[in-house]
This record gives sequence, C-alpha cells and structure tokens, in this order.
Amino acid sequence: MQPFLDSTDVQRDTDELKQRLARDGYLYLRGFLPTDAVETVRRRWLHFANQQDGFKSLRQGMIWPTCRHFVQNRKMSTWR
Repeated sequence: MQPFLDSTDVQRDTDELKQRLARDGYLYLRGFLPTDAVETVRRRWLHFANQQDGFKSLRQGMIWPTCRHFVQNRKMSTWR
C-alpha cells in the first residue's frame, strides 16, 4: 500500500481536485476536518469494532460482516 497523495497544496484548484478524485478515488486534505471531530469518530469506530470482535478480523485482513452491514446502512451521525 502506498501513502496517500496529499492534495492540500491544490485544495483551491477544483479542476485538479476533480481529476485526482476521479483517478485515485479519494482526496486527502490535511487539516480539512476539525481534529476533535476526527478523534470522536475514531474513538466511536474503535469502540464499535471492539464490541464486534473486529480487531481479530482486521488482523486477519478482512472486514467482518456486521461492520460491512453497519457501514453500508448507517450514517456517521448514528454512531453514538
């Protein structure tokens, strides 16, 4: 796995961002989201994964079925 391409330096260039998104499937913008919000989501996800025995599955290199269902059918705002 290669490191993410940091697009922070072109964040005001919408054409370049569109090209990178189409090519890479993601945009990595350092500092775009508030750190406290990212940390909150991280803690909630880790708590959820721990409850679902997800860490064992992650060590085996796969996503566990209950998490796949959760991710596909829930919005981030429901993670409490």
